[in-house]
Amino acid sequence: MKRRFTIYPVLGLLLGAMASSCATDELDGLIENDQEALEYSVMVNSFRLTANDTILANLDSVFFAIDLNRAVIFNPDSLPKGTVIGKLPVTIDLPGVSEATITMPSGKGDETTTVNYLENKNDSINFSKGEVKLHLKSYNGKVSRDYTIKLNIHQLEPDSLAWDKMAVRSMPGTLSNPTGSRTVAFGDEVLCYTTNGAATELSRCENPFAGVWQSAAVTLPSGARLRSITPTSDALYLIDSDDNLYKSTDGTTWTATGAQMHYIYGGYLQTLIGLEKASDGTLRHVSYPAGLSAGAVDASMPVEGTSNPVTYTTKWAEEPMMMVTGGRTASGKNVGTTWAFDGGKWACITQETYEMAEVTGATLIPYFSYTTDYLTWQPTKYDMLFAIGGRKADGTIPTKFYISPDRGVHWTTSEGLMAKPDYLPGLYDLDGLVRDNTMYVDNSRAAGAWKEYTTVYPRWYYPVYTLDGSRAVTPIKEWECPFVYLFGGHRADGKFNDEVWRAVINRLLFRPVQ
Repeated sequence: MKRRFTIYPVLGLLLGAMASSCATDELDGLIENDQEALEYSVMVNSFRLTANDTILANLDSVFFAIDLNRAVIFNPDSLPKGTVIGKLPVTIDLPGVSEATITMPSGKGDETTTVNYLENKNDSINFSKGEVKLHLKSYNGKVSRDYTIKLNIHQLEPDSLAWDKMAVRSMPGTLSNPTGSRTVAFGDEVLCYTTNGAATELSRCENPFAGVWQSAAVTLPSGARLRSITPTSDALYLIDSDDNLYKSTDGTTWTATGAQMHYIYGGYLQTLIGLEKASDGTLRHVSYPAGLSAGAVDASMPVEGTSNPVTYTTKWAEEPMMMVTGGRTASGKNVGTTWAFDGGKWACITQETYEMAEVTGATLIPYFSYTTDYLTWQPTKYDMLFAIGGRKADGTIPTKFYISPDRGVHWTTSEGLMAKPDYLPGLYDLDGLVRDNTMYVDNSRAAGAWKEYTTVYPRWYYPVYTLDGSRAVTPIKEWECPFVYLFGGHRADGKFNDEVWRAVINRLLFRPVQ
């Protein structure tokens, strides 16, 4: 754990600490040197819990911040959910004080229990009943100060991907009884097309969290395949039932390109990547605008039902890599592999025996996960691909998510903190997006059109503290939090799911530690 608090007091901090004490007026002009200043000191030099592996490993390494201005001692990195804090000895580094008493609530009305720390340093402190107080009196007895000690514990599993049962809303738009949808991110907006078979509507917004959508009727080309709508970096495309390719730059007005495409994999920068069907029924790779050649279609490569594309750019490759997962081959076999395109060719990148479920219509989401090392008390962030939903050949839907820590090379089911909750419906032909939302310390502007619990964020994160040793110029009052959204889809019985679900890793809801 990083130790950020200065062990030896400096005169400036001492004076700052004593400025709020009851004896400030008496000190004016009395302090002539550092040694004499120590006789007036009531500053806590350091605070830590005593090691106790039966409660938690490395308990004595938990970092405590000491806010001298507010007289608050607290741990910015919270203890794990469920940590037992009823009996915790503490170690406090103090100057030569004449009095140090710890007062804690008993849980019985206003009754309290007091410990003389100077005489009983090994006595256990009960933090489970509320805030604990530390009272100090200087060595010469002329200065006193009271500190509040807060022991923060996660009320939520911080590394869990949380799908709030109540963080769900209806699909945007005004159509009654929708039967299908397509949602994509294009530019700075999210575009959501919904249809009930007789009419189609386009709803658009910049931030799904706010839930403020602009909806209007839209006319798509005759025979348009709604699920084929795909963005590139500068346009939207779709194909009709006769394989004619259409283009739009605003999502509303569509014009024929004069080209044909039988199936669309996705947008690779400004180029659309797909398949063209020859007169004899065979398929070949094609791009629009023409120019990117990917060779013949491999017999094991899916030619329909693949997931939405995800594109990565890394420092190890000259060109971006677009990948899709799942789908069905030309022979009619479902696959659980991931295929990647580097601008010149396609390749299957999934190793054998590490495939995901063999499904069509899954959604692929680039997100991440966290693990906390309780030896160092540091969280580690990992990039992660999530494959959600899809339909197997027998019509059933996987009961678990699939995750890949290496961009589709290895797949495994997500378990524990990242597992699919039972109440989240199994879906295929759904759309998944990740969008940032600005979070605020006081949560006053975090409302939206979602049905959700009123206390999503731990209340102890709301006060803004300035930590000693922090390089921040001003306290963090807002931060960007990436949320996962699932739009629409169909259930196993084919019924359309007229819902949008929202999830986030709990840790990202908390105000970042400075």
